[in-house]
Amino acid sequence: MKTYHFTHSGKLGDTIYAMATVRELAREHNCRIAVHLIPRPWDNWMLTEREANHLLPLLRALPYVASADYLPEMPKFPSQPFNPDAANQFRQLDWDGMNLAEAQLRCYALNRDAWREPWITVAMLGHVPAVSESAAVLVSRTFRYVIQDFPWVEIVGAYEEHELAFIGTAPEYYSLCNLWQYRIPYIRTRNLLDVAKVIQSSNLHISSQGANAAISDAMGHALILAHTGASCNFFPRPNKKHLGPKQLRRESDADRLKRVVWGVR
Repeated sequence: MKTYHFTHSGKLGDTIYAMATVRELAREHNCRIAVHLIPRPWDNWMLTEREANHLLPLLRALPYVASADYLPEMPKFPSQPFNPDAANQFRQLDWDGMNLAEAQLRCYALNRDAWREPWITVAMLGHVPAVSESAAVLVSRTFRYVIQDFPWVEIVGAYEEHELAFIGTAPEYYSLCNLWQYRIPYIRTRNLLDVAKVIQSSNLHISSQGANAAISDAMGHALILAHTGASCNFFPRPNKKHLGPKQLRRESDADRLKRVVWGVR
C-alpha cells in the first residue's frame, strides 16, 4: 500500500482533530499516511518536541497512520496527489460555526461531515495493552481553559455516588482539588495513548477544552464539555453536552443533566 505524507504544526488538540482528515485522505487515496509534527510559531506558541512525544504514541497506534514523528523543519516530500501541509490553513478560514475537525477536512475539500464517524475507536486501540487504572467518570481541567466561573463543584457533585478520577497533569489535579477542598483519585498517564485507553474504559468524561477532551470527541465518547462560549470545539453529538458558565447553577440542573448523560455508553 502506498504511503503519503501529512504535516501539522498545531496544538495537540488541533492535531487530534486533524486525524479525521488523515483518515479520510487514507480512504480516498487507498494509502496510509506518514504524519509529521513540525514546529512553527502560531499566536506566540510553537510545538515542542516534548509535547509531540506526548502525542506520537497515540498517532502511531491508529491503523491509517503509517508512521508519526517530530521534525525540526519542513522537509521536501516526493510528489503526491495532495498538499501535505494544507490542513494548517484552517486558521485562515471563515469558520462559520465549523468545528476543528470540519475546518481541517474543508482544507482538502473532503466530506465535511466525516467527523461524525469517530476516527479513534476501541477497535483501533484493541492491540494496545489495557491500562491498569480506570474510573466510571473522568474529570479534566486544563490551565489554558480553566473557566473560573464554571460550576465545577456542582457538576462533579452530581456524580459523586459514582467512581470519579482525574486525568491530566499533576498541577492541574492539585489546582482542582484545592477548589473542591477534597481529593479524588488521580490516574497518572505517560502519554495521550494512555489517556485514550483510560477514556475508553470510562462511562463519562467531564472536561474543559484541551487534548483530553479532543480524544473524547474523536472517540464519540460521552462528554460534558465546559466552555466559555467562544472558540468552542462544537460537536453536536447526542452524548455530548456543552455547558457555559451561566448553566448548571442549580442542583436540580445537575441532576437533570445526570439523567440525560449517564445512560450513554
